[in-house]
Amino acid sequence: MKDRHLRASLLVAATLLLSAPAAARAQTSDDFFDSTALQEVRILMNTKDLALLKANWQTNNKYVADMTWRNLRARNVAVRNRGFGSRNPTKLGLEIQFDRYTPSQNFLGLHTLVLRNIWQDATFMHEALAMAFFKRMGLPASREAYCKLYINNEFYGLYSLVENVDADYLKRYVDSSAGGYLFEYHWTFYWYDDYLGDPLEAYTPLFEARTRDTESATVLYAPIRDLFREVNGPDDGWFDRVNALIDLRAFTRYIAVETFLSEWDGYFGFWATNNFYLYRPAGSTQHQVLVWDRSESFNSFDSSIFVRKDENALVRRVLANPDLRTLFLDTLQDCANSAADGGWLENEVRRNAGLIADTVVADTKKQFSVDAFASGVDSLVSFAQQRPNFVLQEVAKSR
Repeated sequence: MKDRHLRASLLVAATLLLSAPAAARAQTSDDFFDSTALQEVRILMNTKDLALLKANWQTNNKYVADMTWRNLRARNVAVRNRGFGSRNPTKLGLEIQFDRYTPSQNFLGLHTLVLRNIWQDATFMHEALAMAFFKRMGLPASREAYCKLYINNEFYGLYSLVENVDADYLKRYVDSSAGGYLFEYHWTFYWYDDYLGDPLEAYTPLFEARTRDTESATVLYAPIRDLFREVNGPDDGWFDRVNALIDLRAFTRYIAVETFLSEWDGYFGFWATNNFYLYRPAGSTQHQVLVWDRSESFNSFDSSIFVRKDENALVRRVLANPDLRTLFLDTLQDCANSAADGGWLENEVRRNAGLIADTVVADTKKQFSVDAFASGVDSLVSFAQQRPNFVLQEVAKSR
């Protein structure tokens, strides 16, 4: 009898748990970055601090705020402006640091968060779709989800919640210890992975240390200098020398995915090398390239799979290696098949468009018109329909 009553009690408890509103249950970072839902995030801050945040939009000055999502509130977080080409005073691009003023604080295991304003993309979808495809192909990439952002109860428009590339990201996708050296690449001039000489000062403006930044310049930057010296070194023994400094097979797969997506501002884009992080585990000299900011993907369904490949020294040498060239073509073929499988890419375009359309219309701070959004969605659908076959034909010709 007691067992029967116990089972009945457990059944009732389970039923109540399953029927409870989502906001009442324990939330996780996967819930926060759920790409099938349109989230709502609110930032509350002193009106004077908000005025300063808006007035000083060209700086990285930090201001105190609270951030809420569902039933969770992170207090006394640091908020700052962020972005390069997307930075503007109308629709602020923001970064949140949860532990700046409260060292032990995190938000669902996150210590930082990017609130991307999606300023340069009329469809609001290029970045999110590209990151989803990188993950689909088995490469590390940030989780992203759309949100309605409110600052002091003013609707600021449609944003993306973007998982920042930081120690939390490294532990999740790259290195469980996250004890290595992470560098953010900063576009400074048109650089094509050329050797810039022996002095380390040539490399420090390009690669900002995001972890272990108190260590000496020699410890931080000598392996990066050595990498690009060997990239531009003699043919004899090139693979072994360079592979000791960067994972060449992983890099080859990376540039193949970028190629399939027709990215214009990536590792070998129109503006030379750009938009990536570089990571080197502790005790190792071998680096790995990590993807970041793919808002210029999906540009032309018929762009050649070898477009701009001769401009970048590392890409050029990779494709001159027979084994790596084969891996490049194999990965492109896998990309085309994966994008077309069950209409995955087209379905993702249509799903995302349906999710955000009403909020795009309501976003009065966006740069582009609603007509531009609709036209851009049509272009993405066309890309999804035509790119796979075009790439398969290009690969077949190049075998």
